[in-house]
Amino acid sequence: MEDRLEYASGEKPQATLVVTGIRTCLTMAAGGGGPAIGEVQEQVGDLLDAAIAVRGKDLIYVGPANRLPATIRVAPDAVRVDAGGGVVLPGFIDCHTHLIFAGWRTTEFVQRIAGASYQQILASGGGIHNTVARTRVASEEELTKDCQGRLNRMLCSGTTTVEAKSGYGLSLADEAKILRVAGRLDGIGPWDVIPTLLGAHALPGEYSENRDGYVELVEEMIETLADRAVFVDAFCEIGAFTSRECRRLFEKGCAAGLGIKLHADQLSDSGGATLAAELGANSADHLDFVSVDGMAAMA
Repeated sequence: MEDRLEYASGEKPQATLVVTGIRTCLTMAAGGGGPAIGEVQEQVGDLLDAAIAVRGKDLIYVGPANRLPATIRVAPDAVRVDAGGGVVLPGFIDCHTHLIFAGWRTTEFVQRIAGASYQQILASGGGIHNTVARTRVASEEELTKDCQGRLNRMLCSGTTTVEAKSGYGLSLADEAKILRVAGRLDGIGPWDVIPTLLGAHALPGEYSENRDGYVELVEEMIETLADRAVFVDAFCEIGAFTSRECRRLFEKGCAAGLGIKLHADQLSDSGGATLAAELGANSADHLDFVSVDGMAAMA
């Protein structure tokens, strides 16, 4: 990084934070800026006896500690951190979370170990529906407080960026509430929260006899809430939404400027992987039952 710095008027950049005493710094930069694929994944970009300098939110130096003084200036009031001979690496990115919810479903674990399937629990009003009922009655303040605790625990384990899905509101007002909470969380801690609109998580009970009506409602959610989200997501699965319904919603999301993520082929081969490939999705998650054709399409 130090070789690519550009100095204004020949002056060295000034650091506001300096980290020294780094025995090993893992840059994860061996892939040349693109995704690390194949053997490149084994190359962690390790630097020994390194130092890091930051200006504001920008890294301005990552390299050998003995070259730091010749490369940057340190502001008089800069924060100095001694890593104590430890390892420094980029924060983890958790790219699939259902962070914002109320209540717990621990009682359903008994049903699972007794043999009940995911679909059976969902059809009986449990699973997603259980959490939706609790999340709908929770206030923004309650949800924000609970999520702060979760984010703090994640931060302690090294996660600094979290994708946060909605999907436990399943109404325009409640999905909006969840996305507002995501926005609040993004602004109140040392983490980044990336919001995803997952209105098509499950068919809510009040729409059990009106599937198309709910898909139309999710389209309205996308139109109304697109400025509060980065991605649109859908559960492409038997008992949730068909690939045709998901395509309809994703096309609406693309038109609104949202990226595409989807829960695909988790419980059966539902065509999610193929749909993800056709639409150029940012990610297709789960894929427990992905077909050979689906894998080939995504390759």
